[in-house]
This record gives sequence, structure tokens and C-alpha cells, in this order.
Amino acid sequence: MTFAFAIFSALSALTNWWSVAISRRRVEYVAKPLTMLLMAVAAVFAGMLGSTAGVWFAAGMALGLFGDIALLGRKEAHFMAGLGSFLLGHIAYLVSLSMLLAPKWQMAAIAAGIVVLAVLLMRKALTKLWKDFGAGLGISCIVYATTIALMVLLAWLTGSWICGIGASIFMASDSLLSSGIARRGFESDSPRERTIVMITYHVGQGLLAAGIIALTV
Repeated sequence: MTFAFAIFSALSALTNWWSVAISRRRVEYVAKPLTMLLMAVAAVFAGMLGSTAGVWFAAGMALGLFGDIALLGRKEAHFMAGLGSFLLGHIAYLVSLSMLLAPKWQMAAIAAGIVVLAVLLMRKALTKLWKDFGAGLGISCIVYATTIALMVLLAWLTGSWICGIGASIFMASDSLLSSGIARRGFESDSPRERTIVMITYHVGQGLLAAGIIALTV
């Protein structure tokens, strides 16, 4: 069943990417949340709930699903709801990853480099979000960016390349999303950028989940 649901999730992800690329919103409304739901089901069948770390990660995936649904909207309120869901999801990921730490200096160096690079790349977007949309959104985005940076750091410190790469790709997806909003606002549409955001998001989530399963099952 694990393999079947993983295949279904991959097919749903491909459908989602296609729908975003050609602006088929009705298809996206179904395929986007369905992809995460099927991925979570596959993870459960793979034994993710067999450990405390796995349970915390599964909770984070569930919160990510709620975030996916919220971000189907194009208003600031939808963005804030999605941001809140993903923030809680990343906190759950932090708890999960903190239980699996097996630090190696090579991994720590990679993690530090990636986090520093992300800070440099996101600084301009975060500053513009604060300036254009106010301190409330600006502070929320900074808190979120800090949390996901910590998540990337802990992912690498598990000693798992799969977790580290997955978390880094996930952070890249969020960086692209925030940069796009900073440049064009919430309601503007760039199918190319949105497609890249979704591809990196699904790949990052999938690799993270696979890494957690490999470490706990």
C-alpha cells in the first residue's frame, strides 16, 4: 500500500504542477491538497507513526495540508492563514528532528552555509514585505523564516542527506514564494514561478518524509 499511495501522490503532484503551469485553477483546487494527503497516507503505511519522532512529523504534514488549502486563496488573509499553519507544521518538524540528531561536523558546515545563503537571499524580500504590507506581516514572515532556517539546520544535523536536502529544497520553495509576493503582491499571477514553487515544495516534503521514515522505521 505504501508504494501505491506514493505513486498516487506523485501522479497528483504532476497533475498539480501541470494545472499551475497552465492556470487551471479548478484542477489545482483538487490536486494540490490531494498530493499532500496521499503523501501523508503513504508515510503512515510506511510506518511513520511507529515512533514519537514520526508522530510529530506526521502532525507537521497534516498542518501542511491545512496550509496548502489556505494558500489556494490569493488574498493576504489566505496567506496569513497558510503562514500560520506552516509555522505550526515546522515547529512540529523541529520537535521531530530534534529527537533524531546525530551531528557530524561536515553536515553542520553544510547546514550553516545553506542557512547563511538563505538569509542573504531572503533579506531583501522580507524587508520589502515589511515596508509594503506593514509590521504585522513583516514580523510574521521573519518568525517563519527563522523557524524554517532552524528546521533546515536540524535536518542536516540528523546526519541524513535525504532530510538535509529535502529541508533545503523546502526552504527554497518558501523563499521563491515570499520573493514573488514581495515583487508582485498577493493577487498577481506568475504561472512559471508558481510552478517552480510547487515542484520544490512537493519534492522537499517528499524527501523530508522519506528521510524521517528511513531514520525511524
